[in-house]
Amino acid sequence: MKSANARIALDIGGAGGIRCAPMTDEKQPRGNALLLATAFAFAAFMLFAKLGVFPLAQPDEGRNAEVAREMCVSGSWLVPTLDGLPYLDKPAFFFKCSALCFSAFGVTEGAARLPSALFALATILISWAFVRRAFGARAAALAVAIMATAPLFVALARIVIMDMTLTFFVIAAILCGAMAEEFDGRRRTMWIVTGAVMSGLATIVKGPVGFVVPLVVLIPWHIVEKRRGTVKRIFGWLPLATFWLVALPWFLLLCRARPDFAHYGLVEETFRRYTTGAMKREQPWYFYATIVFAGFAVWSLLLPEGIAAAWRGRAKLSRFDRLGIVWCIAVVGFFSLSKSKQPAYILSIATPMAFLVARIFDAAISNRQGSAARMIRRATVLLGALLLALCVALVVAQPATLGRWFHAAPNTMALMMPLIGPLRVALLALGVLAFAGFFLRSAKTSFVFFAAILPVLVVCGFKNIAAYTAHRSAQDLVAGVEKYSAGADVACLQIYPSALPFYLGRTITLFTDDAGETGSNYIIYTLKKSNPWPAPMVKIADLDRWLASRTNAVFLLTGKNRRDDIEKIAASRGVAPAWLTTDYIGVKLPPP
Repeated sequence: MKSANARIALDIGGAGGIRCAPMTDEKQPRGNALLLATAFAFAAFMLFAKLGVFPLAQPDEGRNAEVAREMCVSGSWLVPTLDGLPYLDKPAFFFKCSALCFSAFGVTEGAARLPSALFALATILISWAFVRRAFGARAAALAVAIMATAPLFVALARIVIMDMTLTFFVIAAILCGAMAEEFDGRRRTMWIVTGAVMSGLATIVKGPVGFVVPLVVLIPWHIVEKRRGTVKRIFGWLPLATFWLVALPWFLLLCRARPDFAHYGLVEETFRRYTTGAMKREQPWYFYATIVFAGFAVWSLLLPEGIAAAWRGRAKLSRFDRLGIVWCIAVVGFFSLSKSKQPAYILSIATPMAFLVARIFDAAISNRQGSAARMIRRATVLLGALLLALCVALVVAQPATLGRWFHAAPNTMALMMPLIGPLRVALLALGVLAFAGFFLRSAKTSFVFFAAILPVLVVCGFKNIAAYTAHRSAQDLVAGVEKYSAGADVACLQIYPSALPFYLGRTITLFTDDAGETGSNYIIYTLKKSNPWPAPMVKIADLDRWLASRTNAVFLLTGKNRRDDIEKIAASRGVAPAWLTTDYIGVKLPPP
C-alpha cells in the first residue's frame, strides 16, 4: 500500500481549519484492543438483542417474510412468489437469504430478520477494516460504536427488508474502489475486480442502483483527486467483464423464465421510479437533509461546525477525508433528484458519517485543548442541557399537557405514561454524564454520553416499542382468524394483511379490483395483461360465482369499511360475522 504506515493526526477549527500531520503506527496508542472488543460487543447487542421478540410489522416485513417462506416451501429460488404469484418487484437474493435462515432455524420472526442483522454486522466489519487502515485503530473502534448507535442503521438492521443487504455490497464496492488506488500492479487489479464483484452482487440484490451508487461516489472522488486515469480503469475490460459475469446470468435466466421482466425491471421499476412520481413516494427536495439529522441523531449535531471547519481547512484534508465528504454529498444529492424517496436509499452514507465523526472524537482525545475538543464540549453541553430540560418538563407537566406536546390522544398517553418515570431517570443520568464530560474536558466521557443515548432510550421505552410494533402487526388478527377459521379456506375481501399468510403458513384468496392491496407493482402489472386471472386472485365481480363453486367452508375476512357487504353475504348463508379486531370483521361460510 502506498504510504502504508501513514496515518493522519487531525485537529479541527480555529483560523487554520483542519490541520493534518502524519503519524506513524508506532506513535498510535497501544491500548485499543479493549476499546475494539467493547465496541463490537456493543454493536452485537444493538443488532441482535431480542431480534425475534416483536411480531412482523406490516406491510413490508410481513410481505418480505412471506415471499421468503414461500420460496423455502416451493424451492423456487429464481422466481420469488407472493401468495403464489410471481413477485419480481425485487430480485431474489435477499429472499434466498431469509429462506435459508428458515431452513436452518425454522420459520420465525428472528430467522426472517437474521439476514439484515448479519449484513449489518458485516458492514460494520468492513468499515472498521477500512477505517483502521486509513485512520488508525482508535478511530476505527469509535466508528464501530457510532454506526451501532445511528438510529437509521440500527432500525434497518433489525427488520425484514433488503436495504441492509444492498448497503453491504454497495459500501464494499466503494471501499474496494478506494483501496485499489493505494496499490500498483496485480494488487490494484485485485481490488478493482473485487469491487466489480461487489457491484454485481449489489445489482442482484436490488437492481441497477447496485452499480450506479458506487459509480456516483467513486467517479467524482477520483475527479476531485485529479485521477482521471482511474476512471478509465473502472471501465476497463476486466472489471466490466467481471461485473457482467456476476450480474448477467441472473438477469438472463429470469428473463427466460419471465419474458416481461426486462421491460418491467428496467423501465417500470427503475427508470419510472427515479424519474416520475408513479411510486407515490415524492418528498420535498430537502427530505434527505432531515433524514441525515434524524437518522444519525446526536452524532449529526457535530455536522454544522465540522463542515465549516472542513471547509476552512480543505487544502489539508486527507484523501480519505475527501472520500467521506464526496460520498455523503454524492449519495444525498443523487437520491434528492429522484422522484421516489425513501429514508433507506441513503443508508450507504453510514460508513463515511461514522468515520468522519470518529475522526473528530479521535482528534479531541489526542488533543484535549484543541478545537476538535472544544467542538465536542459545545455539542455535549448543549445536548445535555436539552435532556435535562426535557427531564424537568416531564416532572412538572401533567398528562394532558404531555398529550398536547406529543400530539397524542388520551388512549395513546395512557400507554405512554408507564414510560415517563424510567425516562425521567434516564434523562437525568444522561444529563449528568454530559456535564461530567464537559467539566472534566473529557472527550472519552462525551463519546460515552453520545453513544449511550440511543440504547438507554430504547431500553426505557421497550414496552412501548413492543406495543407499537404489535399495533402495526397482524398479531391480534391472526389469533382471531385461527379461532374462527378451523377447517376453512381463508379469503380476503379487498384487504391483504401482508403478515397473515406468513403466520397461517398458507396462501389466501384475494377478492380485488387490481391487486393493489398486495403492495406488489409487478403483480398489478401482470394482472393487467392476464385474462383470466390466475388463482388466488379473483375479481370482485366474480365473488358470488367463486363462493358458489366452493366445496369447502370459506372464512371471509374484510375491513370495517366493508362491514355491510360481509353482513349481507353472511345473512345469505344463515350465519353471523364476528369482529376479529377493531379493524377487521370475518365470517365462516359453510359450503353452498
